[in-house]
Amino acid sequence: MPSESPSPLASLEAFAGTPCLIYPASRSLQASEAAALLAELNAFLSDWASHGSPVTGTAALLENRFVIVSHKPLEIAGCSRDSLLFFMNQAGEKRGLQWVGGARVFYKDMEGNVVDVDRPTFRKLAAEGAVGPDTLVFDTTVRETDGVLHGKFALAAKDSWHARLMPENVAAP
Repeated sequence: MPSESPSPLASLEAFAGTPCLIYPASRSLQASEAAALLAELNAFLSDWASHGSPVTGTAALLENRFVIVSHKPLEIAGCSRDSLLFFMNQAGEKRGLQWVGGARVFYKDMEGNVVDVDRPTFRKLAAEGAVGPDTLVFDTTVRETDGVLHGKFALAAKDSWHARLMPENVAAP
């Protein structure tokens, strides 16, 4: 009987109650890319520091698209965040992808693929019925590991800020 592989969230469980940073990729990663990226990222995290004090971090890849980095202590210096961002940008360039976010809406299409579009396009898709209140969306604004672990990252559009982009919630310009 084959053994089940551990959930990608397993590495985050020890970091409940801590902040996280979410890096959405501009495309899905292949299995070999994902494994190499996580190995490189874990090596980076093993030496991560904030003003000379060690930062303990862990990473998970969700949906082959979202890198989640959780860290202790709760507060880290901006230069520590910058060093992680610099590492992630280099790792992305090496793989021909970028880390995108804020202006993009991530959701699962009818085939189960993670798709990203800009907000006006998501609104249009909602008006056309291509996405709806039950569409699974990904909230890349989550900043707490608990949110990722407990259903605030991947959820139905009706239960997220994405509901504001649905037709019955669209405000007049």
